Amino acid sequence: ANNRMTTNTSLKESSESTYTTDGDESGEEEVENNSNFDYDNSLDFHRSAHSSPRTTPDIVYSKRERFMSKLVDKIIDTVEKAEKAEGKKRNTILQELFRNIASRVEDQVLEYLNADVTKPDQPQQQAKSNSVEIDTTNEKICIPSNIHYYELLADRYAEYPEEAAGLLDIFKSLWSNSDFPILFASMFYKWMFKHGIMEQGKNFNVFIKGANRLFWLDLETANNRFTPVYKFMRAKIEDPISWEFHGEKRSGLFFGQFLLDFFNLMSRFYIYYEKMEDLPVFLAKMQHTSDAYKHAEKAERNNALSKPAADAFIDALVIQIKLIKNEYILVKYIQKCLYFKEIELEDATKVKLQATLYTYTSPGGPLYPPRSIRHAAASTIDLLFPKGKLSRHTINLVFRLFHPYYSAKSILHWLFSLA
Repeated sequence: ANNRMTTNTSLKESSESTYTTDGDESGEEEVENNSNFDYDNSLDFHRSAHSSPRTTPDIVYSKRERFMSKLVDKIIDTVEKAEKAEGKKRNTILQELFRNIASRVEDQVLEYLNADVTKPDQPQQQAKSNSVEIDTTNEKICIPSNIHYYELLADRYAEYPEEAAGLLDIFKSLWSNSDFPILFASMFYKWMFKHGIMEQGKNFNVFIKGANRLFWLDLETANNRFTPVYKFMRAKIEDPISWEFHGEKRSGLFFGQFLLDFFNLMSRFYIYYEKMEDLPVFLAKMQHTSDAYKHAEKAERNNALSKPAADAFIDALVIQIKLIKNEYILVKYIQKCLYFKEIELEDATKVKLQATLYTYTSPGGPLYPPRSIRHAAASTIDLLFPKGKLSRHTINLVFRLFHPYYSAKSILHWLFSLA
């Protein structure tokens, strides 16, 4: 998988019809970590463990607290350096910063951070992948072995909003930089929902744009590096208790647009990050959240919110399918559409889904889908919409007669598969 900093992901304008096949089938391969922090110069916590961080010097620091304070200071120093730089040099600094915070925390650093989780007379607990173990003796959380630096920073800024405010003040001069949204989303996704989601619409717009790019980075490289961001956002949008539908800050059309954009983003990447067996639960919770907002605000004037959650999900999915260029991921998306056979959809939504899948069943322009995509689309559309199967195949065969080159290739491929 290729570790890229930027990608055309805001709803890709490119009409290019080439498909990539990089990424293993598991979708869980980690991009090589080749851009770690320079601990010898900046975060040498072994030699500087007793130095006083500049953030909150009145606190007596544990090892973890001392390390996190140094990490926050390093982030501030880097952003200040980018603020003073110009042009390509500024972009290079911000891109390098993103590569650093998106890398996994090294084993020796984890060992150091978890060293004071248990008391000296207690056996130290072993951190396991995808889990967080809590030591009931002193109620400290053991950091899991697969964590990334951006996750540590997100927890830190959510817990200490004054540190987030200090960094955001510096970020103001970088607000228009193309690399800013992805940094903002990765470091402040927890802070946004705890402190800043409704302070101003600009925060939310930048956050959604950055989260969109994070998820596209995972999808295009068949990676799961930013799964924690998606899981956290899904938990927030699914929990009706966490939404306050009354009050000046969380009412009116702005919150309706926020809810719509949020659900749209979750829907477009749901197939990539989640199991389809959980989709009915997700749609039911989203419908409940949407109904609660409409009841509280009488927002029937917002047509998008008045649409059933399942149909809104398909609308977002259709757009996503048209944008994917990774062959393996696109096949996965198309095959997962079979789950919609058991979900009630409006007739217009069914037609839209059927038309989208049908465009991938034929070779040639404008999409030029490879064989794996064509076969996946054809089998999916036949199972989803068995009525009209014969007429679709007949039309497809007639059009193939007008393209003898593709017809000959198909016949040869069929003969070789029988051999």
